[in-house]
Order: sequence, then structure tokens, then C-alpha cells
Amino acid sequence: MSQDITQVATPTQQVVYESTSYDSFDRLTYNRNYTPERVAKVRASIKKVGQKEPGIVTTEGKIISGQARFKACEELNIPYKFIVENPGDDKDTLETMLEIHAVQSTFTLTECLDTYCSLGYSDYLWFKEIKVKYSLAPQTLLMIIANGWDANKKVQSSWSTWSLNNCQILSAEAYDSYLYVVVNENTNTKLLRIDLRNPDFTGLTHNIHMDFRTSTLTGTYDSATDLTTFTIPYSVNQTLKAVDTTNGSNLTIDSSSSGTAQKIKGNHTKAVFGSTYLSEYKFSTPYLRETSGNGTVALTSGRYQIRQVSVDYQNSGFFKATVTQEGRSDVDYEFNGTVINSASAVIGQPNITSGTYNIPIQSRNTHYTCTLKSDSHLPVHFVSAELEGFYHRRSSRA
Repeated sequence: MSQDITQVATPTQQVVYESTSYDSFDRLTYNRNYTPERVAKVRASIKKVGQKEPGIVTTEGKIISGQARFKACEELNIPYKFIVENPGDDKDTLETMLEIHAVQSTFTLTECLDTYCSLGYSDYLWFKEIKVKYSLAPQTLLMIIANGWDANKKVQSSWSTWSLNNCQILSAEAYDSYLYVVVNENTNTKLLRIDLRNPDFTGLTHNIHMDFRTSTLTGTYDSATDLTTFTIPYSVNQTLKAVDTTNGSNLTIDSSSSGTAQKIKGNHTKAVFGSTYLSEYKFSTPYLRETSGNGTVALTSGRYQIRQVSVDYQNSGFFKATVTQEGRSDVDYEFNGTVINSASAVIGQPNITSGTYNIPIQSRNTHYTCTLKSDSHLPVHFVSAELEGFYHRRSSRA
């Protein structure tokens, strides 16, 4: 050891205990599960050099850190070494556990999600439900929760989840009306800016809804090939789409395009490029309700037959309604903005309109689902919806 080392303070000696009373220990319910592979690896190390690092245990015997070491010692029938810590309540213990593992065996995002859900954190429970439903990795998901205020009480007013395909979310931060997201997309780190205000696109009466959207680019037209060549500022691991910024219509990308050199069929001077995304809104199961002594209760003794759902839309250019019924194939109803006998409907360009769209259901309230979808760059705004149906009560009241 070097002679340059000087002792400046006497270290605090923390007591290390050891025990073979394995039944006295237990795991925290919100700690991650150890895998047989992890235990086998730790057991081989302890068998070779001994348990060099003690576990961390509460006074109740709950293991904060060192589950695999404990299991390895139990299998080897040797004393388990540990120190005692009392962080406080579950929240403090959770923070201590995650902080310890941030520099040891780091928790995966899924393990962190499961840990918070086991403690009943409502925001994480919503997040996990979406993750499981759509079989998505947590590092591709964003959850946006919009809170409103009732006097001095904050209440949750809405929530949504966003899945970024082929991207790994590294970090996210909200500032003013923007959400900034750092992602790893096709081994390239990119900073995405999401404008939550949904403004109109410059020169158009509506926005252009695309991910990885470029600014307006100017192309070079070749009359010999009838192709306009654009140079986009970056490559993406997504399916590219192109939109004419003069009228908002779709443009056809030629198959000869590659990398950042994108070719459009025809003579088009101005365009933006990006990737379209799927937006979904699923209606909850409708019930009729009546007033009772404890508020309102759902009527379930009879049959509630839904005839149709009427959706009020505003400044919209495209959406699709998918009706899924028990024992039947899915039925799609598509709205493209073109209204017959309307002076504003122009062939060859998007038609942005407002009105009411009726969706046939013809099913019992609990035997169908209705989902509104849009994978278009055109805007869609749903203002309200109402049901038309009838209720038949099978029982009579005495």
C-alpha cells in the first residue's frame, strides 16, 4: 500500500450479523423475484470465496438487498451475513432499495414497474394495464396524465398512453406546452419535441399529424423521370410518409427512394416527411343508472340494447370506427371528410369538416366494444358522443 495515504477520521463500524435461522427472514412483497440463474451464479461465487458483502435486512427480517445471497447461503447451509437498516415506511424502504440497486444489480424497467404496482400506486397500475394489454415494453411507453382542480383539490381529469415504435425512451421532460423526449431510434439518439397545443400547420387550416416530422422541405423536379427529389435531414427506422404542404394531401414516395434521398412522383415543390401513428379511443361499457339512497346504481336486471352511437366531430378529416361484437366479425366504418352534395368537398385534396357520424351497433350493451381510430396525418377532434337504444326490464317490482 502507498505511504501517501493519511487517516483523516475513524470509520464507523457497522455491526454485521450472521444467522442460519432461515425461517426468520422474508422477502419484501414489492421487491423483485430472484431468478434461479442469478442464485446459481451467486452460490458459485460464495462457495469459492465466501460471502464478502452482507445483505441489508430490516428489524422485521425483511430483506431489502441480498435476496440471492440469502438463497445461496441457505442452499449451501452456511450462515447468512447481514446488517440491519430501518428506512421507515414502505415508501422510504422502496426508495432505499432502488437506490442500492442503482449501483449494484440494477432493476429493469419492468421490475421497477412491478414494484410500484405491488404498492398500489395508481399511476403505475394504469401504465401496467396498457403494457400488458398491448404486449409493449415499458421503455417504449409514455403516460400523459392531465390533472384538473376542484377548488383546492387536484383531481385526475384525463390520461393517455403513447407507444413509440422502434424507439427506446431514455428520458422525458415537460416544459411549457412542449414535451421533450430523448429516444434511441435505430441506434441513433434523437431529441423529440411534442407540441401539446396541437397548432395549425403554417399555411394550412389544420395540423399535420406525423412522428419525426421534418420542417417544410423544397424539392428538385426532374421532368425526364417525373420525380421530385427531396433530401430529408435524418434517416428513421419507420415507414416514411410525405404530405404536400400547399394543400395537406398525401404524396406517393417512389420505390427508388433510399436513405435521406426521397423521391416523390410528380412535380411537388414543398413537402414534409414523417411517420404516421395510430390513435385510438375506446368507449367504456354503457349502463343506464338510477338514483338510490347511496347515489346512483347501474341497472343490470334487464336488457340494454344499443342501436347506434352518434359521435360529434369537429374540424376532422379522417377516422375509422371499429365495432367488435361477440360471435361476429369486426365491422369497420370509415369517415374521410367527403360529404356528398357539399360545396366544400374538393376532389384531390383533404376535406376538413364538422358534423355528426352515426355508428350502427345493434347489440347488447355488454356484448360489444366500439373503438375510434385514426392512422392518418389529418386532424380528428371528437367533441361528444351519445347512445341510442332501449331498455327492457325483465323483472317487476312489488
